[in-house]
Amino acid sequence: CAICLMEMEEKDAIILRACSHVYCTSCISRVARGPSTTCPLCRIPFCKQDMMKSNVVSSAAAKDDKNSLDRLGSQSLGPSPKMEALRSAIEEMRDEEKAVIFSQFTKFLDVIEQMLDRLGYTFARIDGSRRAVQRIECLREFSRDDGPRFMLCSLHAAGTGINLTRANHIFMMDVWWNSAVESQAMDRVHRIGQKRDVRVVRFVMCDSIEERMIEIQEAKAAIGKGVMEKLTPEELRRVRISNLRMLFQVKGT
Repeated sequence: CAICLMEMEEKDAIILRACSHVYCTSCISRVARGPSTTCPLCRIPFCKQDMMKSNVVSSAAAKDDKNSLDRLGSQSLGPSPKMEALRSAIEEMRDEEKAVIFSQFTKFLDVIEQMLDRLGYTFARIDGSRRAVQRIECLREFSRDDGPRFMLCSLHAAGTGINLTRANHIFMMDVWWNSAVESQAMDRVHRIGQKRDVRVVRFVMCDSIEERMIEIQEAKAAIGKGVMEKLTPEELRRVRISNLRMLFQVKGT
């Protein structure tokens, strides 16, 4: 949330129709009750009818987004540098090896899925849309020697609680704000029961916001380890603001 700087679930997020900025329900509700109902970020006026639940918008748009991707087709898009790099990494694998591909964006997984299908590779997928029974079946198929060669995983849906030791390659397609989430995902493969060397590849765009996110991860790790637990809420808020300034290279006043 751009007001309180706290993480929020999609069900608690509010999108302003006028400008598409997103806030948590409690913060933007207080603004809406105040004397000036303007967006705290861009100052565009809004009314209560402009406040839309994020999960409602996502649900309504999901089918249309999927259809749009299908209509666009893989031939209409040139391969991105990340997709080219992923393809090269895949081609370096031995025939008997398997890989897990992590991304926090399901639409990115859709694009990767299209590429794998076009190249003739077999794959399975675990994301938030899969029920528990479906996930178990995907894991069972992936664990077989003749099963799918690639497992596409949403970082949040498959980052904890599952065993993917049949694979020995991990491809992290994007950077997550919390490095612990990434570590948990990698531990799905690099854990007890793994008998081979595990290769982890992180795909990071040069001179991009992803590089600055990694710098923040490293800074947070250096001061973490017990220090953050002793900070007051106000001190923690200042740290978050400092991280955001670093992320977007904004100098403090």
